[in-house]
Amino acid sequence: MSELQDFNQRVIREFRANQGRVSGQLANMPVLLLTMTGARSGRTLTTPLVYTTDGDRLVVIASFAGAPKHPAWYHNLLAHPDSELISCTLQSYRGTPVLLFLPA
Repeated sequence: MSELQDFNQRVIREFRANQGRVSGQLANMPVLLLTMTGARSGRTLTTPLVYTTDGDRLVVIASFAGAPKHPAWYHNLLAHPDSELISCTLQSYRGTPVLLFLPA
């Protein structure tokens, strides 16, 4: 398991065990769990993401920490847009996300 995968698994366990609260570098940040289908594997995958809001919408940015490529979850959503989000308030959202592309 990669260092990033190990970190994500710890965050997911802590999120689920503590009613959406996490510690460490994500403490006091709004975190959600995104559950989707893998683009290549077809497996159900969950990843923690930090989000912001725009009115009543949840907004996540597929920046991969500033890397020149998109994170895997972005490609998963393109291939299989049906997903589920569970926010740090433990509210669950199901549906198809709206992907917005901003000019570079």
